[in-house]
Amino acid sequence: HGRANFKFFDTAIEVAARNKVKMQADLQTALETGQFSLHYQPIIDIANNLVIGVESLIRWEHPEKGNISPDEFIPIAEESRFIVQIGEWVLRTACQQQVQWEKNGLAAINVAVNLSAVQFNERNILHQVEAIMKETAIRENQLTVKITVSPLMETDGDVIAKLHALKSLGLKLAIDDFGTGYSSLAYLKRFPIHHLKIDREFVKDLPENTQDIAIARSIIKMAHELQIEVVAEGVENKSQLRFLKEASCNFGQGFHFGKPMPASQFEEWLIHFNSQNHSNIRSIG
Repeated sequence: HGRANFKFFDTAIEVAARNKVKMQADLQTALETGQFSLHYQPIIDIANNLVIGVESLIRWEHPEKGNISPDEFIPIAEESRFIVQIGEWVLRTACQQQVQWEKNGLAAINVAVNLSAVQFNERNILHQVEAIMKETAIRENQLTVKITVSPLMETDGDVIAKLHALKSLGLKLAIDDFGTGYSSLAYLKRFPIHHLKIDREFVKDLPENTQDIAIARSIIKMAHELQIEVVAEGVENKSQLRFLKEASCNFGQGFHFGKPMPASQFEEWLIHFNSQNHSNIRSIG
């Protein structure tokens, strides 16, 4: 840094750097040895109390460290661009699972998969998505690709053209965490999307917080005017659900319905949920 300058050595920085390098190596090993798995969290049609889909969420069970949070390893995977390989695995695994559920006789369940900005900006992303859809034979309307707007707006690529190209494959597009970061009304008009997800930050204090009430109602009404359906994240209790139903929110997702589950556990949960819902309908009749 030039003459007449000195710096103190900070051990913490060295430790953090070594840990990051170690985790990058561990991520490669994890993918090669099958340490990753997917959990599925149900998404509910609020008006009809029906399961219409699941969000696919990656989990990492490290042989020595145990369960490592996605909040810890996803940023490192994105920084090293290893997220591209991980994302491809997630997409393929989720599509395979959806097809298997249909073969098992379960109701058609749409699977939603997160697409990171790093993946989205890959040159061959369209070819990769199309190839996996053909390889797994998933029906077009049974796949939803979720994007977070904020990081996409930091790139120079033609985001809108790429979104239209993805939509042309027959899948559904969703904007994640709407209401935060770069969320803008202009994007709702220009992006060819089917759903937007209200960030849990605006759901957690419903229906007590008057500001969140105003924000949630505005997002729902605005989206519906643009023929876009709305998913509310972080639904954890009946009062939140009651408000969202009265506000005509289309779908809900959160611990009130079900936590993220392994595929086999989700199958059991779905059978129980459907039978319980059927019993309720019969008793009302």
